[in-house]
Amino acid sequence: MIQLNPLLVTFLVMFAGRSAIQVVLHQVNTSFLRREGERVPDVFKDIVDRGKLKTISAYTLDSARVGMVSTLFNQAVLLVILLSGILPWLTETIRPWDLGGSPVAWPFFAILSFATHLLGLPFNLYDTFVIEERYGFNTMTFRMWVSDLAKELALSAVLGGLVLWGLLTLVVRGGPSGGSGHGSFWASSNCCCSGCFPL
Repeated sequence: MIQLNPLLVTFLVMFAGRSAIQVVLHQVNTSFLRREGERVPDVFKDIVDRGKLKTISAYTLDSARVGMVSTLFNQAVLLVILLSGILPWLTETIRPWDLGGSPVAWPFFAILSFATHLLGLPFNLYDTFVIEERYGFNTMTFRMWVSDLAKELALSAVLGGLVLWGLLTLVVRGGPSGGSGHGSFWASSNCCCSGCFPL
């Protein structure tokens, strides 16, 4: 367990402050949606179906509520990972594996990424097969969901592996110039991912 110190206390205060701001903004947005979500502007009264708008507003509220719970859960998991000693334990556990190049980094990031992704699946399932199903928006079967999940994991593994390989190569072989190379590669990879997957 990490010991408290001024830097850690500052981090925790900022972390809690960010979470509090997110909750407040969520409440402001949902309150406005509850109050105005079913009101059709006069200029659109002949175009927008009030019944459909009511359904969409109710779906948005439910989905936003689950999204907020998911966000807070992920932040709690992050705190547990950072403060519980899991990271040092994981490092020492996989150190003897010696996969070559950078023996610890590959499985370290792969395990963390897979674990955090796995923890988020219940929220995704609930949003798809409970909330979307409730309002008639779901067109996906469980088999399709599993197939999409497998594709997402495969794509993430390939892209994440390439980015991590490039970073580790620059760090291990870059020498004194590795730092600047690392920054350039990271910026380039971020731009590439943002361009390919803007959402």
